[in-house]
Amino acid sequence: MTVHIKVYSDYVCPFCFVGKAAFEEAIKGKDVEVEWMPFELRPSPSPQLDPVNDPSKQYMWQTSIQPMAEKLGVEINFPNVSPHPYTDLAFEGFHFAKEYNKGHEYNTRVFQAFFQEGQNIGDIDITAVPTFIIGDTVIPGAAGKDVFEKAISEEQKKRQGKSSL
Repeated sequence: MTVHIKVYSDYVCPFCFVGKAAFEEAIKGKDVEVEWMPFELRPSPSPQLDPVNDPSKQYMWQTSIQPMAEKLGVEINFPNVSPHPYTDLAFEGFHFAKEYNKGHEYNTRVFQAFFQEGQNIGDIDITAVPTFIIGDTVIPGAAGKDVFEKAISEEQKKRQGKSSL
């Protein structure tokens, strides 16, 4: 019988990132259904956490977070994105990904972007309207018919290649 599990987490929480790795190892091969639940620790307008300029946060990192990550074999870097971004936009992206059954992959990617690559996950790449996303192709601004047709054709070819496997 399937065990249903809800996981509440925030993308800027190092304990969430470290715990995710151990949790995923624990559920491998088990009959479980996991539902990731966005939980923004510090929503706007609450003050943003600024760990780069807060010695107590640096101390917590060195004495608690980093040792725990090392023990569990999780690659994690002290986030130099400071102050920490609000995560509401990242969670909007999660809901979109979840609609297409890509929520797990999205969560993994956002955590990696923040804790391994030092990216600002509160800053969205879509900076122009209109923006058209056709498969993996992003077309910012107005474009000619030929640009759209090419992107659509390439996406159809990708999908046909996947369906023939």
